[in-house]
Amino acid sequence: MRLSTPRGFTLIEIILVLILLGIIAAIAVPRYVDLTGAGKRNVTQERMNNIRRAIMGDPTMVVGGRFSQAGFRGDLNQLPNPLSQLTTQGVLPAWDKFTRRGWNGPYIDAGQLNDAWGNPISIGGFDANGVNGRTFTLRSAGPDGIAGNADDIVLTVNF
Repeated sequence: MRLSTPRGFTLIEIILVLILLGIIAAIAVPRYVDLTGAGKRNVTQERMNNIRRAIMGDPTMVVGGRFSQAGFRGDLNQLPNPLSQLTTQGVLPAWDKFTRRGWNGPYIDAGQLNDAWGNPISIGGFDANGVNGRTFTLRSAGPDGIAGNADDIVLTVNF
């Protein structure tokens, strides 16, 4: 008679492993969701900063003693309304190399005009012409896509 040694796992061992995997998943999944939410918030804030630089220019970019990136406001003496004016010229006057005025874009990639959740970023908080106000705001509707509630991301720019 030949004795065989048992091979494989018992039902109790398999159930214990499944319970441990369930506990690990219960801890890890909420932390992962928090990380992706914070990551999307950071991406949206960076996109809003890129839009601010496209509008106001980048004072660190100097070539030959002159600002090389004056931005939309520096080129046209107005704020873009809507933000799509940063990517397409439309009815705005063309760039004149002698007066150094006019639309000299595109100032930013069109994909940067949406937040990380795919909602459009909006501009507001200035007068109709955009030249008399001293501040403007960039606003993302946040993760729920509804503007005007607590999860909105707002960047106020003073100039």
